[in-house]
Amino acid sequence: EELKTHQEYTNALIDSLPIVLFVFDEHGTLIKWNRNRGMGAGYSDEELETKTLFSWFSEEDLSKLKEAIGEVYQTGSGSLEADIIMKDGRKVPYLFSGRTLETDDGKYLVGVGIDISEKKAAEEALRQNDQKYYNLINNGNDGITIHDKGSIIFANEVARKYLGYRPDEIIGEFITKFIVPED
Repeated sequence: EELKTHQEYTNALIDSLPIVLFVFDEHGTLIKWNRNRGMGAGYSDEELETKTLFSWFSEEDLSKLKEAIGEVYQTGSGSLEADIIMKDGRKVPYLFSGRTLETDDGKYLVGVGIDISEKKAAEEALRQNDQKYYNLINNGNDGITIHDKGSIIFANEVARKYLGYRPDEIIGEFITKFIVPED
């Protein structure tokens, strides 16, 4: 009775985690998982029991998956960033980390998966913001240089034309090289 109660507590704790926990056998059959909103979203337990490791991923991610699994079985651990396909067809980006587990019953791939949708959205917003500022700086009418402790790390097209140098002749140079000595 005590063991049963302990197992119920453990299962409740594992199922409440905001990450995906999984165990696959050597053939890619899903053996154990926690029942959270992650990879199981939309699937019944019966449907999950028929899923294989490879059925979660799109064709373009399968080669990355196979490479990551090879790394896990070769080195004992590995990680992978890939989209999983939900029952409704949505692709959700996940970061997976796994390791091998050998028991008397066989060799298993055990690991966790973390939904990184918010991280990916933030990275894309940052990339778009960077591109917007790059376009503003590079396509303006004024010569603009950016320095790091006096060393030029960026010069827009107007600055390069005004100074009469190619980018490889400006980047990395100290700003005083381009200032009249009296100034």
